[in-house]
Amino acid sequence: MDEEKKDQPQQPSAEQPEESPPPKATVMSKSYWRRLRNWYLFNRKWTIPATAVLILLLLVAVPWTRYKAAGIVVKKNFTVEVLDSTSRTPVSDATVRVGSLSSHTDGNGRATLRLSAGNHAVLISKKYYKERQANVLVPILSQKSTPAIEVEATGRQAKIVVKNLITQKPLGDVDIKVADINAKTDKDGEAVVVLPVGTDEQKATLGLKGYNDSAVTIEVSSLEVIENNFALTPAGKVYFLSKRTGKLDLMKANLDGTEAKVVLAGTGSERDYDTALLPSPNWKYVALVARRSTAYPTPQLYVLSTAEDKLLDVDNGDVDVSLVGWSGDNLIYTISRRDLPEWQTGKDKLKSYDAGSGKSTLLDQISATGDAAASAYEYYAFTMVSGENVVYSKSWFPSDEAMADELLNAKKSSLSIILSSGQGYKPVATFDARDNIQYSRHSPSAVYIWQQAGDAANFFNYTVGSSAPKSIAINEESFYDSYRIFYLSPSGKKSLWAESRDGKYTIFVADANGLNPATIASLTQYNAHSWFNDEYILTTRKDSELHIMNAGGGEPVKITDFQPTTYSGY
Repeated sequence: MDEEKKDQPQQPSAEQPEESPPPKATVMSKSYWRRLRNWYLFNRKWTIPATAVLILLLLVAVPWTRYKAAGIVVKKNFTVEVLDSTSRTPVSDATVRVGSLSSHTDGNGRATLRLSAGNHAVLISKKYYKERQANVLVPILSQKSTPAIEVEATGRQAKIVVKNLITQKPLGDVDIKVADINAKTDKDGEAVVVLPVGTDEQKATLGLKGYNDSAVTIEVSSLEVIENNFALTPAGKVYFLSKRTGKLDLMKANLDGTEAKVVLAGTGSERDYDTALLPSPNWKYVALVARRSTAYPTPQLYVLSTAEDKLLDVDNGDVDVSLVGWSGDNLIYTISRRDLPEWQTGKDKLKSYDAGSGKSTLLDQISATGDAAASAYEYYAFTMVSGENVVYSKSWFPSDEAMADELLNAKKSSLSIILSSGQGYKPVATFDARDNIQYSRHSPSAVYIWQQAGDAANFFNYTVGSSAPKSIAINEESFYDSYRIFYLSPSGKKSLWAESRDGKYTIFVADANGLNPATIASLTQYNAHSWFNDEYILTTRKDSELHIMNAGGGEPVKITDFQPTTYSGY
């Protein structure tokens, strides 16, 4: 019986129930997730970042968590605009604060802070305004609009308008200091300031880089917003000759004539008829020809450095000086030695003086032949400065007309070009010395040449940069009518000149070669004088008034009266 029980299968007891195999779906599910996990970990270089992005997108999809989540990582520049609640004009120099961050509004009433995405409380404060708090929302993406926050004034309002004295164009970003507050003009040159109650006037100071500071008085009213109009003068000084002290002094003044003072007092030896003044295009230097000492009977050549108003001796002796012009910082001039006979080589010289280094360079000198009995010598018939080039001609003159053919035989008049530094000399053309050669400058870089050989007249045109003059078909009248005095701007990109018409002047501004001219004044009493940077030009009126005007045209503004002299044109 025991053996039969052995052969029979065991039945599970109540204490040990029989285990059933797991369902097939459960086994497959565990296997799937195991494979997915392994795949995820194997590709974790991109699966983990993708998961972070997915979580962020899910958070962004829910509005109340969107900005909290973005604010953790997203920070950007956010701009607000502060306006006066009454006039709806920008409030400048107001303090804009968010927590520990702060900024000040500019002339357009705008301030920018770097804030995290989300909602922020902005606190606006400025003296004579009620403090204002406003809520703003910094977007996650780019800022599409600028929130305007209005503040209420507690004092009297006054409007300030500031323009350029010369151009009459509005000046933005002008600093205004008045009644313990600061303000700035907007892009239209305007600002509304709020001032304390109890006064009809307030002293103020206006300032802007590149302009002279100006002390002004602002009018205030409790009945209306008064408009106060002011003008700022561009910074800079002009130099001129004056006899207001009784002597011929060299003076300087601001562009509106203020702060005029003597820079170089006259000695009493100066003479109106042989004193000359010629500023460089950028007004860094002023060439002065004046007889300041009785040591020599003739005027001497000086250059004044305007940075420190230092006078430099350039050339002295018993010489006659003639100014040609400025090529950058190089003054071009000729001298004629009175202590040498006409028949001696080197009596006349063409020179260049580098005002920056103080170095003088001999560009050329005349030749001569013969002796005290009979001689022939060269002279400078024409000189001009065109950019960095000096164009000049030398012609021959016989001391005895009866011996002209003999003295001038095989001699040549010449036209040459050389750099103001003394380099790059080139002969341009030669003519028979017995011919009558005349020159007429008709553009900043070109000159007409009239060759009269007996009864035959030939006309040529030479342009700086070309190899030789070209024959042209003009007549004597056109030759003389074409003569101009040209002034190049400091940059060398613009030219200025005036033409006499009906007893008055028409003023032109063109490119460096005199092309594409624009008429900036027509049939006027004002004559062209020089440039003052590339924006403004100086003009003269009645030969004794110095004025300044916009290079694009407009009304001239008087700077000062001056003493006219024969050589300078002042």
